[in-house]
Amino acid sequence: MSKEIPSTPSPQDVPDIALTGKDWVLTQAFTRLQQRQFTDAIKLLQGLRVLAPEDSEVYRMLSYSLLMADQPEECLSMADRYLQCMPPGTDTQEISWIQGRAKVRLEKARLKQAKE
Repeated sequence: MSKEIPSTPSPQDVPDIALTGKDWVLTQAFTRLQQRQFTDAIKLLQGLRVLAPEDSEVYRMLSYSLLMADQPEECLSMADRYLQCMPPGTDTQEISWIQGRAKVRLEKARLKQAKE
């Protein structure tokens, strides 16, 4: 019996380890969001932001996580970064909703502070 030597896989056949790791972290962050573990999701996404600074999905999820963790100023900052990463003409309805909610929370905090 002769065994054939397997051919060397081409670069497109080999999975990108960084991409696989990035997807895993995004999945973990999404799971934490579903479980309302916002602090954990933020930590995961902030780490991923360092590794993938141009990935718009990281900024979108991070802005939502920050909104849910009641950190509206940071949320708006990440939402702006998300918009910078997106090509012109992209649907921004979801991020606009996040920004709107963050602005409402900021305004409520300002009004509460003014009353005190």
